Amino acid sequence: MTAQDLLSLELIDDIVPEPAEGAQTDHAAAAENLREYVSRYLHQLSALDPGQLVDHRYAKFRKMGNFFA
Repeated sequence: MTAQDLLSLELIDDIVPEPAEGAQTDHAAAAENLREYVSRYLHQLSALDPGQLVDHRYAKFRKMGNFFA
C-alpha cells in the first residue's frame, strides 16, 4: 500500500514530500518540509473550538476502515 493509496482512502491527511535523494540525505530540507505541513495543519485546527476538534477527530476515526459506505 502506497502513501497515495492511504491518501485516497482518507486514512492520512497529506503526503509530505521528501528531498529528491531522500530524507536521509538532507535532514534540513526534510525537516523544513515537515515544518511547513505541520504549521499549515496546526493553523487550520487552531481555528476550531475544542468541541469542533473532538467532533472532527471522532468523525475521522469513525471513517477509518469503512471503505464500502
